[in-house]
Amino acid sequence: MRLGVLISSVLHQLDQKIIYPHYDFKHLTEKYFEIRMKLDDFLIQLVKYCSRIAFNAYTNFKIPISHTLHGDTTSHILYGQFEVCEQEGYEGLNVTYGHSKDNHPELKQVMTGMLTDEYGIPIYEQTLDGNTSDSTWIKSAIHYLQGLFGDESGDYTFIADSKLVNKKNLEVIYADESPIKFISSYPSSFSSKIAEKTRKEAYSLDN
Repeated sequence: MRLGVLISSVLHQLDQKIIYPHYDFKHLTEKYFEIRMKLDDFLIQLVKYCSRIAFNAYTNFKIPISHTLHGDTTSHILYGQFEVCEQEGYEGLNVTYGHSKDNHPELKQVMTGMLTDEYGIPIYEQTLDGNTSDSTWIKSAIHYLQGLFGDESGDYTFIADSKLVNKKNLEVIYADESPIKFISSYPSSFSSKIAEKTRKEAYSLDN
């Protein structure tokens, strides 16, 4: 727990002081777009720092390699119109409306997805468009883990919420020769869909 708090503190200091020392990132508004400070550049640096922090944590604290990974997303509300995101040809981070986990659907936002190990050490972070769904990000996270672990994917367990359990994600998992194991909760509609399919198959066999 203390290590997780330490890493969170370091990440906060990184975005506040190291990457952009002259800006207070909590005041991020549309003016950053107006002066052409691209968020994508910041995100590339942040991923690099996350990886470096994780490596240093494992090395300095002599932490055993974890075979259990946790993944989840959250939303971050932003103030302003960010009209640049609506311009034709714009290909950067899309600040827009989406499912707000902060209970502010009236405000535009961005999303972040993060993978941590069982000790809470972040191993991967991705900043996403404001309307990115959890199931979409989980699919990309699975691809990332498969690329990271390769033939050893089956030795690892991925823990995520019910958005993991859908046809597309399961197809990605089991298309791998060594499918990663996973732990999740069933979506509320999952059991009813299985029950309906089972009933139809039973009726067809009875006929």
